[in-house]
Amino acid sequence: MIDNNFIHMVGIIFLAIIIIGDLIINRHSQKPLLWRLVLYSFLYYIMNVINLTIFPIDPYNFGFIVEPQLIPFYFIYESIHYGIQSVYVYNLIMLLPLGIYIPLLFPKRRNVIKTTLVGLFFSLIIEITQLIINRTFGAMRQFNVDDLILNTLGTALGFFIFCLLWRILTKYRVHTYLDRQC
Repeated sequence: MIDNNFIHMVGIIFLAIIIIGDLIINRHSQKPLLWRLVLYSFLYYIMNVINLTIFPIDPYNFGFIVEPQLIPFYFIYESIHYGIQSVYVYNLIMLLPLGIYIPLLFPKRRNVIKTTLVGLFFSLIIEITQLIINRTFGAMRQFNVDDLILNTLGTALGFFIFCLLWRILTKYRVHTYLDRQC
C-alpha cells in the first residue's frame, strides 16, 4: 500500500531539494526572498492537496470500484436528508488557498475568472486522477461532480480573500516585497 506518510516524506525531500537548488542557482535573482518563500509554501500546499486527494492507494482493494457521482448539487440533497456533511466544507476550503496563491504569485492571473478557471482545471485533474485510480486499482476514490463545484467555488472565494488581503498589503506597503511589478 502506498500510504500518505510515505508520500509526505518523499514530497518533503523533493521540496527540500528544489528549495536548495533554487537558492543556489537563483541566488542573484530579481525576485524578492519573501516572494520565493511564498512560492515554496505554495509548492508545499500543492503537495499536500495531492497527498490528501490521491493517496493512499491500496492495491488490496483491486476490483472494488466506486461509481462516479455525476449529479450536480447532490450534496444539497444529502445535507438535507442526512445532516450537514463536513466533507463538503472541506471540499470548499481545500482549494481556497489556491485562490490566494495564484494572483499573489502570478500577477497576470490577477483576475477572478482566470484564477477560478485555474481552480476548476486543477480540481478536474484531481477528479479525473481519482477516477483513473479507482478504475485501475479500486482505491476507494470517487469522481464527484460536487467536489468539482465546491473546489471551484473555494478557489473563487480565495480570490476575494486575496483582494481583501492585497488592500491591506498595499496600505502597509508590504506588497513591494512580493511583487516589484505593482
